[in-house]
Amino acid sequence: MIRSPIRSASAGAAAYLLGHLLGLGDVTWAVISALFVLETSVGGTLVAALHRIAATALGIVVGGLSVLLMIAAGVDQLLALVLAVAAMAGISERRPDYRYGQVIVAIVILGPTSMAWEETASTVLQIAVGSLVGIIIGATVLPLTAERSSRIHVAGALRLCGELLETLSAPRDADTARHLHERIRNELDTAGRRMSAAHSYGWFWKVIRLTDRLWHTLFIVDRLKLRQRGEEHDPQPVDWARPAARLRELASSVERRAQIEAGEEDQDRDAGEGSATASSIESFAKEQVERDLGQLMDVLRRGRDD
Repeated sequence: MIRSPIRSASAGAAAYLLGHLLGLGDVTWAVISALFVLETSVGGTLVAALHRIAATALGIVVGGLSVLLMIAAGVDQLLALVLAVAAMAGISERRPDYRYGQVIVAIVILGPTSMAWEETASTVLQIAVGSLVGIIIGATVLPLTAERSSRIHVAGALRLCGELLETLSAPRDADTARHLHERIRNELDTAGRRMSAAHSYGWFWKVIRLTDRLWHTLFIVDRLKLRQRGEEHDPQPVDWARPAARLRELASSVERRAQIEAGEEDQDRDAGEGSATASSIESFAKEQVERDLGQLMDVLRRGRDD
């Protein structure tokens, strides 16, 4: 809970001090940039910093051309601003990470013409200093890689799936089940965002996909159990103790930061069609859960052996 406040405070203070140490005078953009590029993971911070610098350079080019139009062709400042911002917005449609370039365009065009380049140079220097500070803080102050952060959230999702399995045979209302499903979905969504922010699409996507598939299987089972609440008893009670125990084991393995690599292709998970009874559907779902768990265990085991 204290990791993010410490990192953000460190980045802001470091950018402020370094800006004054370098004699930048106004350190506003240095501090803003340091906080802006600081992501949860090291990889995410580095990618954000590079995108901010690239967007700044592109904004300078577009804004500079607009200033030249204002000076050489007598184009009205408002018209130049509209055209330049529209151009950067069009670029941002394809590259959303370059949205910040619109801010640079506005700085260049709206600044006094006689001081435009001086102001732009000062802003660019501040942004570079702030981005550098963000990268350093991200890599040195309580660092966390995208892969490690993602593993933590996947482990949380697996533990919650285990809790869900343990409640299948116990009486509980729909709100309890819904709360568990929302927490699982949030954990998996966060794990995916962590990897995407760092543009990391390696072996751990295999684990995220398998865990998501496992959760969807459990969702089907849970819906079935809730629909059976009105019955006096389940036709064929299913023992969920073994898969629940394996889920806890998986969560512990992921949290121990096992080094794994994706090897096998995803298995086809076709539940089939037909007029299966509720008990036969649940029995099939149990087999599918254990098959998904087995594949996850195999991936983790191969990673540890490698």
